[in-house]
Amino acid sequence: MRQQRFRGTHYEVGKALGATLEQLEIPRYSSSRDALVRGCRDLLARLYPPALQQLEGIIDGASLPGDLLEKHYFLKGISDLGCAGFVILPERTRDGEPLVGRAYHWLLADRKWLRLRRTHITGTYATLACTHHWIGLPDCINERGLYCGIFALPGESSKMPALQWHVIVDMVMETCDNTKSAVELILKVPHFRCLGYLLADAEGNAAVLEADPENVQVRGPQAGVIAATNHYLLKDLGTQHRY
Repeated sequence: MRQQRFRGTHYEVGKALGATLEQLEIPRYSSSRDALVRGCRDLLARLYPPALQQLEGIIDGASLPGDLLEKHYFLKGISDLGCAGFVILPERTRDGEPLVGRAYHWLLADRKWLRLRRTHITGTYATLACTHHWIGLPDCINERGLYCGIFALPGESSKMPALQWHVIVDMVMETCDNTKSAVELILKVPHFRCLGYLLADAEGNAAVLEADPENVQVRGPQAGVIAATNHYLLKDLGTQHRY
């Protein structure tokens, strides 16, 4: 597996990442969505300005038109076929440590982006990720032992300004040190895509969040195990679960 190492400020890491995007193919986005892009950009500037600095670095580092790259950053969809994962908590493992398992459903489609990526942005937690995404971290852990894995859920993207999943994961990895703080962050931001987040930490806590543009629901482990697939559980079953 190819490896990447990024270190520096948000802008510097963004610029280095942008330089790796020579294979990126950007689809056509209608000009009718320009207002949504501006709204997403303004929202990001309010909620997490460092990510906007990183985006500016990506645009400066890439040999691609900046306006098209920005649209792709904010508007790119994601396949309904998503990944699956599970966490077995310490009370159910032989060595008393949490165990995380992961299956990839996008591996063949996005194989050209498969990387082991080490990132340390100044003033944030360092992150180790296995990624098959052109920019995001679908499977990652930070230096505090907080794990996050994503899985796609069916549904339409937001028609209102919201945050892409890769921005949310970056926020979690850079600023959160346990499952509780990650849950709190993911609950309070607006979500552009229908997506799930599988979280686990070094203390043996875990949770799954099922997010769409209208709502985010949280569930915790049962009998020391929690799993996530590319299907809603709480919404599809009409159940509520307090984390």
